Amino acid sequence: MEDSWITEMTIFLTTRLPPQQLSTDERKRLAVRSRNFCLLNNTLYHKGADGIWRRAVRQFEKSVILRESHCGIAGGHYVGEATGGKIWNSGLWWPTVMKDATDYCRKCDVCQRMGQPTERDRMPFPPVLPLQPFQKWGLEWTLSVHSNRQHCGQVIGAS
Repeated sequence: MEDSWITEMTIFLTTRLPPQQLSTDERKRLAVRSRNFCLLNNTLYHKGADGIWRRAVRQFEKSVILRESHCGIAGGHYVGEATGGKIWNSGLWWPTVMKDATDYCRKCDVCQRMGQPTERDRMPFPPVLPLQPFQKWGLEWTLSVHSNRQHCGQVIGAS
């Protein structure tokens, strides 16, 4: 089973003692990595670079999460980065989430049969027609102009 990192981290966070079978370097590495982990109600959470806490996922959950994020109701057969982003946005994490999502998407039978989207597959964008005069105009910037003390004005750029 590949959940040894979860077990090691859980033991370390509860006892603050690293497992005895680890070498000195591995113990130091575990202590440094533990700064980004938290244990709440016997559930391990990882703090990402964005500051959001995500639940650490065990090995047996990964396949279901990948399938639902790519092909399920929340899916849409998007590429690996989008699928991995969906997993992160749903509050789940494991060390190789992006790699696993990319591999899963590359092996997806439906995606391999469909191929890349073409111009014909895209939805046309209808033009926006103005209904009133100046409806399409938008204020882009303003600039105060001071030529001397008596004359003061503003330049307005619009499109």
